[in-house]
Amino acid sequence: MNLTNNTEDKSENKRILNVGTFQRIIEVLHQPVQLLKSIRGQRDEITGFEILYTTAGFESLFPVSENQFLLFGEVSGNQSKYMERLRKVAESGQADTERLTFIRKGKKENLQEEMLRFDDGILVVQHRLNDPLPKTDDNKNIKTGDKIKDSVELLQVALDFPLFGICVYKALRNDSGKIIDFEFVLLSNYNESFSAHHELVGKRLLGQFPESLNNGLFDKYVRVVESGEVLDGDDEFGGLPQNENHWIRRLGIKLGDGLVTSWIDITGQKNAEIELQKQANLIRGISEASADILYIMDINSLQILFTTRNIAKELGYDPEFISSLKQPLLDLMHEDDVPAMILHVKNMKTALPGEIREIEYRMKHGDGSFHFFRDRNTVFKRDENNVPIEKLGISQDISDDHTRQEDLKKHHSLLRQSEELAESGSWEYDCATKEFLWSDGMYRLFEMEKGIPVRPSIYLDYALPEDKDIAQQIVDVMEKECDPIEVTLRIKSGETVKTLHIKTTALKDRKKSTQKILGIDMDITTARAAEEKIKKLNKKLSTKNRELETLNSELKTFNNIAANDYKDTLRNLYINLENVIKADASGMSDTGKGNLRKAQVGIQKMKLLTDDLVAFSRIPMLDSNSTTVNLNELVQHVISGLDDKVKESAAKITIGQLPTLQGMPVLLSLLFHHLIDNAMKFRDPNKIPEIKIDAHEISKHQPGDGEVRYYIITITDDGIGFDPKESEKLFTIFYRLHERSAYRGSGIGLAVCRKIMAMHGGYISAEGLPGAGSVISCSFPA
Repeated sequence: MNLTNNTEDKSENKRILNVGTFQRIIEVLHQPVQLLKSIRGQRDEITGFEILYTTAGFESLFPVSENQFLLFGEVSGNQSKYMERLRKVAESGQADTERLTFIRKGKKENLQEEMLRFDDGILVVQHRLNDPLPKTDDNKNIKTGDKIKDSVELLQVALDFPLFGICVYKALRNDSGKIIDFEFVLLSNYNESFSAHHELVGKRLLGQFPESLNNGLFDKYVRVVESGEVLDGDDEFGGLPQNENHWIRRLGIKLGDGLVTSWIDITGQKNAEIELQKQANLIRGISEASADILYIMDINSLQILFTTRNIAKELGYDPEFISSLKQPLLDLMHEDDVPAMILHVKNMKTALPGEIREIEYRMKHGDGSFHFFRDRNTVFKRDENNVPIEKLGISQDISDDHTRQEDLKKHHSLLRQSEELAESGSWEYDCATKEFLWSDGMYRLFEMEKGIPVRPSIYLDYALPEDKDIAQQIVDVMEKECDPIEVTLRIKSGETVKTLHIKTTALKDRKKSTQKILGIDMDITTARAAEEKIKKLNKKLSTKNRELETLNSELKTFNNIAANDYKDTLRNLYINLENVIKADASGMSDTGKGNLRKAQVGIQKMKLLTDDLVAFSRIPMLDSNSTTVNLNELVQHVISGLDDKVKESAAKITIGQLPTLQGMPVLLSLLFHHLIDNAMKFRDPNKIPEIKIDAHEISKHQPGDGEVRYYIITITDDGIGFDPKESEKLFTIFYRLHERSAYRGSGIGLAVCRKIMAMHGGYISAEGLPGAGSVISCSFPA
């Protein structure tokens, strides 16, 4: 017989523990019985029944076998009517009585059948009638049915008791309603010592056991019936056939106008160790076939009294090492789990009979790792005061399960985070069950409350009208098991329009039949918007590139004209003026000659200006190959090229440790040539110039640079300096701070430096004060 229903309900656990009690009560009733359990659907509706137990002689419309399923929709005719009776009783709780006629060995037999709700199921009891059925339409109120009902109620109560011996009493009252005695209604077959007491059924308590009036037992029974209090205690029970006195532990509760008591003989507890030894071989055989450890522990000392396995060996320790520990269990346990274990063992003293308590903890293995264990414990032995002193435990190494659970948690956490970061969701469709499961990310994409049931047609519900055909393709992949697809679908949730990139794949079995469809939906709304923006920017960039190409072409044309035709024209003009001066000098006045010389000077300046413009415009063409440049070597080379000016100015140049970076050597040489030349040119005439070239590194140059690092090369001088207000203008082409007559040059040098720095992805800046020198800073990406 199987009464389990995969539930943690304590009352069900009691029934599981009392299967033997159930069978003994059935034997006492001497009536055919069938026990059925309700089968419920997802909405808790009854969809059928499962036959759990059937006694011999039970007449059924169905082929009878335990664990057989009777389902609505699979029956018809009388079987369907019978099933409806069962469902009505299970749902309403009202008993159903009906008279039946069966043909057995060619003869008619009359039965009365009583259906009563029993937990989440039905108990059917049949009673054979010796006389033919009377011709009446009302078969409900009959004494036989009442007897059956009484029997079923007795059975129901008996199953709720965890102890073994059961006795049911009916109160006997006088005319004034006072209880004067109790009648034995039912006495279970507890053990051989009490077997003779079956003859007590129908007799009175005080007539058979008059001492009950003196020892207070009768008064206790009266209080149970009158007040409903529960009787719970130990009594000395005498008058047995063997003239032996026994101590029994008795529990009693009110039942109608009477009570039901349950008891257990505790006299034999003193010999429990002997019985334990008899069972040791059986337990050991079972344990050897199991990976679990069965043990008995002293609750007070936490000492292991018995174990089916060598725990020290299981944990990788020598017995000598274990014996050296004062409390091996706690000494080898993870320190964080010790308080919980101590509390768990302490609380076992309050455990009820048959109660199972669990705990998980970690034990240190000999290799230094920690193993996870789960223990299920129940009270094994109690002292004379009924206080638990020993517990029975089953210890299971769940390290592998724990690792898998942790990996699964990490996987789910990673999936959840990935979906949040990628703005995506995943789903699964079971082709057999039609179950459509969504991840949390899917509910976020569709802006729906988590947990709401969904169907594939939701894509049609949310798709924009012009994308309905795409949504139908997605639905067909699931419902018609089409080939996997990868599509882009626009949906509207509220006022928000989203663009989803959807990709599906199929999971197939060995027969290449599709079992499940897996899919991932990614929100690419932002990406699509960015793509459109990039397209527009690319279009603008293409236009600008064409304009730039035109400008570059025009600039090249200008360079060619300036470098060739324009310079030739200036040279011819200068030569012709020189010829005029020489050929006609005798006929010209001094004023005329002076004017011609001024014109020649202007032509020379125009030529120099043209040379500077051509040089400035040709900077991007000088060097396009970037390579690794050692700035220490490059600066030394530049200073060597300025050797004459260095000697002329007697300048003292100090060079610090400069970095090696990526750059264009020719342009970098030109950069430092202008900067060092300017430092000497704009020196203080009253002192020897000192120039320092140094470097340092910074994390970023300005907001928006992110984590880009820069090398800052500084050229510091003690020259004439400048007004800080002019710091930006210094880098403007042809800008001069001083009169032309004061310092040579065209004002193009620093403009060239800025252009070179821009070509290296860097920056250049100037700081200074009049009479206090200046600092030029060049920032190169590291």
